[in-house]
Amino acid sequence: MNTDSLMINPVKARLDISTVCQLRCVLCPTEENNGRAFLKSGTMGHSEFTRFLEYNPQIETVELASAGEALLNPDLPEILKSAYERGVATSLGGGVNMNDASDEALEALVKYKTTRIRVSVDGVTEETYRKYRVGGSLSKVLANIKKINEFKEKLQSNFPELLLQFILFGHNEHELERVFVLGRMLKMNVFIKLNRWPDRLAVRERQKIRKLFGYADREEFIESMG
Repeated sequence: MNTDSLMINPVKARLDISTVCQLRCVLCPTEENNGRAFLKSGTMGHSEFTRFLEYNPQIETVELASAGEALLNPDLPEILKSAYERGVATSLGGGVNMNDASDEALEALVKYKTTRIRVSVDGVTEETYRKYRVGGSLSKVLANIKKINEFKEKLQSNFPELLLQFILFGHNEHELERVFVLGRMLKMNVFIKLNRWPDRLAVRERQKIRKLFGYADREEFIESMG
């Protein structure tokens, strides 16, 4: 082997199996700065996914969610099955909006033991939720989460772990306490996320937020933590 070569064999990978998204979230980085124009819009086929695993047999974990909505990939059930049969763990920890998902896909997430799903739920009422998740429906999201819990009970599985992501904005901070109640009802761990754009949709009760979490926005966190 050439001594100038560096062989890298990662055991973890992140694949964008879908750059398609049905929502128009206000501050989505994919939509801003020509992100969508760069990424284009499409889904990864099952054959492409299996070819990736065949070429990279050392892979142990694959994150499937990133710029798009992974649940819109029609091949998701087969993708999850192929990974599971090869002993490769899957995750949707990068985040999904879960507005649209087939029962087959939701069952596959449980059946093939996807380790984690992070669901964006930035409001406990339709009015608040839709201010940021434009084009979305909170009732559809909650219905799909409940279906996953039903499949978990039916198949007696602890997987996937469900995370409820709540991004703090000025228009939803009044629902902060209620989101923890919602999380318990849905058997989800609540993950509070700071707004990445402190100059837009900023929280209003900054002292209250700072007292609860230590920081009122992402900028304060970076200044403090480096």
